[in-house]
Amino acid sequence: MGWWSLAGRGPVIGVSLGAPIIATFGWRALFWFQLVLIVVAFVVVSIVLPKRRGLDHEEAEKKSRARREFKEMDWIGSWSLSIAVTASCSDSRSVQRWLDQRVVLATCSCSRW
Repeated sequence: MGWWSLAGRGPVIGVSLGAPIIATFGWRALFWFQLVLIVVAFVVVSIVLPKRRGLDHEEAEKKSRARREFKEMDWIGSWSLSIAVTASCSDSRSVQRWLDQRVVLATCSCSRW
């Protein structure tokens, strides 16, 4: 119940704090306020989290596995799927266009089986 109460308070706190900020400084001030929060979060994380997470040979194994998986990635399929989804979304004015046969076929044909 504790986590759900925090999630319920977010929209209330956002509106309560956002409205006076917008009224006083304008809507662009919200983005600057978030930038300040990001900087504070980055400083806290850099202080709290440890510098190293494991032994050197474990880190080397993780890096080599990540490089191997990166090289084996299906780049043509990934880009084709991204382009197909973006193209289908760029002119969508209704939900019915999402269910059009051409959109479904383009999306399915780009995925790797």
